[in-house]
Amino acid sequence: MDGSLFPCEVWGVESGCAEGGGENRVGRRVRSVFDPGFFRGGNGRDAQRQLGQGQGQGQFGQGQFGQAGGAAPLFLRSQTSLWSPCGSPCGSPCGGTAAVGGHVVRLVAMRGARLGRILGGLLLGVLAGLGGAGEAAVFCHYNLENYGVEGREGGEGRRGSSERWAVLDRVICEIQPDILGVCEVGSREALEGLRRRLGERGLSLPETEYVEGPDPDRHLALLSRYPIVGRNSQADVVFWMDGRRERVRRGFLDVELDLGGYRLRAVGVHLKSKLAVEEGEAGLRRWEARMLRRHVEEVLRADPEANVICYGDFNENRNEPGMQELLGAGWGVDVDGRRRPGLRDLRLEDSCGERWTHWWRPGDVYARLDYLLVSPGLWPEVDRKGGGIYRSADWHRASDHRAVYVRLMGREVR
Repeated sequence: MDGSLFPCEVWGVESGCAEGGGENRVGRRVRSVFDPGFFRGGNGRDAQRQLGQGQGQGQFGQGQFGQAGGAAPLFLRSQTSLWSPCGSPCGSPCGGTAAVGGHVVRLVAMRGARLGRILGGLLLGVLAGLGGAGEAAVFCHYNLENYGVEGREGGEGRRGSSERWAVLDRVICEIQPDILGVCEVGSREALEGLRRRLGERGLSLPETEYVEGPDPDRHLALLSRYPIVGRNSQADVVFWMDGRRERVRRGFLDVELDLGGYRLRAVGVHLKSKLAVEEGEAGLRRWEARMLRRHVEEVLRADPEANVICYGDFNENRNEPGMQELLGAGWGVDVDGRRRPGLRDLRLEDSCGERWTHWWRPGDVYARLDYLLVSPGLWPEVDRKGGGIYRSADWHRASDHRAVYVRLMGREVR
């Protein structure tokens, strides 16, 4: 691909290659070619792009990109090849995909400026015809397995915090999330350390939410590139079970985010683990799921078209009672005398078509415990081809869970 031109005037350019079973991504975000913005390079650095009088310039990996002038499209000239965030060249002849106004358009890397300009012109025509595109975003959920929890940080089979953190940071940066919801976080200082290290790798997530529930050690948190415009988290959620007053162990994280004019509501959870307790772990977990359902019902009753993503570690298989409280047939929200459906499961897969998200080492058991659930209003605005479950040869060095992610179109579809 030496000397090829690659059109990148829209956000969402991805590499189609995978290496070592993991998914490598190429400079995923470019804003409108006519507006100031930035292009996140695969080496983790943000290259500022200045546009004026139809001119642009910047750097990506070992390549240069700039606008030819006037209304001509913006191209990325790669001197060697397209580069993945981990620095590995992608030898695939396919340039990947670009999301244009919520639609996925395949880009093919071509030799020669003339062919590149032809394809770039066609894409600009598509972009102009679609119109109304908002700002798309990648949402990721990740259980960090006792991250920053005193006395539990190293984990079984790991050499130490620094080595583990390096893998953890790399995994997150390869996914390149705009919004990162996490659970099993220790102190606020530990969360800030994660945010700072990601920033040093070129992934800036300045907005934060942190929820301290009754669990003294493990907490919910969220990091975001987009501003948090509403905070509705509940740290103390009470319910009664068998005559006993109980509390949702980690509470509910609930924030509203502004994605460039598009509103997204993110509700994060970490339900009771499968570790046996005297009160009955399965019953507690089912009641926590029931309280979560009531929380989401209140949100959707107030705004039936709300864009809600409910995510987290639910500690249940899909057919178990807790998940049936959230996904079972027959539940929904009564609005104006009509019954509206509740949450829907995004059944995402990794690059091998597998859906498990957790490995329980003592029993050598693989299970799907982490979910992304979306409201009816958000369902048509999800680009499922832009999501998945992270896979690599060393994923287990970071956590006993795998990250789950999805691309949201960032525009209303009704």
